[in-house]
Amino acid sequence: MSKRSVGRLFATAGLVAATAVAAPLTHAAPQPAAAAAPAAFGERAENTPLGERLDRELGAAAAGFWLDDRTGEFVVNVLTDAAATAVGQAGARPQRVTRSSESLLAIKRALDKRGGPPGTAWGIDDSTNQVVLIVSEGVPGAAATALTSAVAAHGNAVRVEHAPGMFQTDLQGGEAIFQIGGGRCSAGFNVVPGWPGPYPPSGGNHTLTAGHCAVSFPGWRVGSSTGPYLGPTHGASFPGNDYGIIRKDSTSTVPLPRTINLYNGSSQVISNSGDPYLNRSVCKSGSTTGRTCGRITATNVTANYSQGAVYGLARSNACANAGDSGGGYFEGTTAVGLHSGSNRQCPGYTFLQPVREAMQAFNMFFPAS
Repeated sequence: MSKRSVGRLFATAGLVAATAVAAPLTHAAPQPAAAAAPAAFGERAENTPLGERLDRELGAAAAGFWLDDRTGEFVVNVLTDAAATAVGQAGARPQRVTRSSESLLAIKRALDKRGGPPGTAWGIDDSTNQVVLIVSEGVPGAAATALTSAVAAHGNAVRVEHAPGMFQTDLQGGEAIFQIGGGRCSAGFNVVPGWPGPYPPSGGNHTLTAGHCAVSFPGWRVGSSTGPYLGPTHGASFPGNDYGIIRKDSTSTVPLPRTINLYNGSSQVISNSGDPYLNRSVCKSGSTTGRTCGRITATNVTANYSQGAVYGLARSNACANAGDSGGGYFEGTTAVGLHSGSNRQCPGYTFLQPVREAMQAFNMFFPAS
């Protein structure tokens, strides 16, 4: 579907979710890991992947899991022979490693505490049992050298990669959903409220988007800066996290179906949520680059933008560019994340906010129809 047809889609089929645009971030203390998804929308969550279940059950004897995209097997990193036997008996593939999850998390926490210059990011690559530090070419030489020197003491527990471009959030004027008095963002996923929770039901549907899009703007229009009124910003968490939510106003005539735009003249129903894990296949729907697909390439990522740091993201290699932040990453009928930022290269490095954390924070779930 061409970008020119987005307005027609809104007018005829309601607000079909598409990727959003990001605004500036500011520094924040590292955020604690998200708690498990609440029972309020537990029935709408996908079944726990085998690798995740084994990693949890084995505790300190395991060190993360990932999907082998060549064989389709879940691989569980293990530190003991007994754990390797248990993984094999359960139907997954064990991989012996030398570093525990806690040791890798300790390195990442130290990096979070130290901080980094804009254009850098770090996260955990379970497939190699390493922390990955990414330095984009826009980082000044002295700052890049200082950061890489700081991690050298960790030896091969940290892998350094260099990326073209510069990591940045993806806000620009344009189409999709428009901040009243601001720029363009795109819808992520359409959801409805559960109960009890911090945001009581308000009688209307809601749209998830990026927190940096929603935090500073009170209202939204669809399709253009003068398009139909959608509603007000209902909440946002930014910086530190990067999720926000828009409440459909009682006067709005814009339908909010449970679908996401595939940019080929069709759409995909979204009925549940899942977590990003290493090598998971995902597609992103965005108002600038349309539907692009790739895989999750790192988890528990800290991304340092020019305005500050966001914690607990995932990284993918799906193409994204200015205008794509806030939009949805998904696999089949499962929502996975909301676009946060990228290095604006294709293929490149893109960062997504796990969607289940946002749904839990706002006590939302997917509509039945």
